[in-house]
Amino acid sequence: KGWREEKNDELQVFGVRSTNTSSLPLSTDLTQREVSSFEQLFRLHPQLGDRFSGLFKEQRQKINANFKDLDSLVDFFDKFNYEAFELIRHERRFENHSKLHQTVHNYVELNLYDDIWKQITQLYRDDEIEATYDYNLLKYIAISQVPTPFYPEKQSKFSLKKVTHFEKSLGQATDCFKRLTFSSSHSEKTKIIMDTLQTLTDYSEFPDADIEDVTIDADTLIGLMVLVVCRSQVKNLKSHLFYLQNFSLDENSIKFGVVAYALSTLEAVLCYFEDAENSGKIRSLEFNCRRNKQFWDHLSCKAVSLDSLKSYRD
Repeated sequence: KGWREEKNDELQVFGVRSTNTSSLPLSTDLTQREVSSFEQLFRLHPQLGDRFSGLFKEQRQKINANFKDLDSLVDFFDKFNYEAFELIRHERRFENHSKLHQTVHNYVELNLYDDIWKQITQLYRDDEIEATYDYNLLKYIAISQVPTPFYPEKQSKFSLKKVTHFEKSLGQATDCFKRLTFSSSHSEKTKIIMDTLQTLTDYSEFPDADIEDVTIDADTLIGLMVLVVCRSQVKNLKSHLFYLQNFSLDENSIKFGVVAYALSTLEAVLCYFEDAENSGKIRSLEFNCRRNKQFWDHLSCKAVSLDSLKSYRD
């Protein structure tokens, strides 16, 4: 079961827990096992291992000294991946190594991620959400403050049970999204985004009566992700999106299919904050979040009266 959704293949994938793992990103555990196997081969052949170690040291120096724009950084990563693969693929000892190109990519990424990530975040530093708004205040956002089907125009159609159920799912999605802060590979970041969207659109535990008249379309999904972003307080989101768009093993995987849809949803969420700056929507949202915090703080007081809550009625 899942909520009734628009007839859109991508959204349906998010709403159904698929058992077909071939379309999902590599798990972190699988990547680590492949890299460990690769490192074992280097230990057996120390001359080649020393050669690679020297190459990585040289590349780190280049990253930290030369790159002042993002496109050059991406080109450098792609070029070094190619050079590393060419260095190894003609070695007889690696002839029977399965998925050699993939393993080399993962090994290069593992060794250079911290240096590349540092450069990306520095170049995006002034454009991130937390550099533009009071990001800490936005964590007090309420569901009613973004477009969702949970607060219909007709109050007679409002269902507190639906809101309660969704708050639980929203909390789970937010906890999942928070893991992005500690991610250190493309496959790990991708899986976190996918799991977050799946959690937001899969409500199989909801009673059938609560599923009626609730449609999750693309616009609704963006609104739900705005809630997740604000409540999760994950920083450097533009940097994460840039990494996801430019450091994949297979370029087609981020241009087509469900992963591409997931990334375009995240991009639309970030555009929401950019567009909102011109219209003043985020400034208004900041004001409402401040009011939310004051209201919730007021409710937590021991001496609270109904009269004191009247100023929050709107």
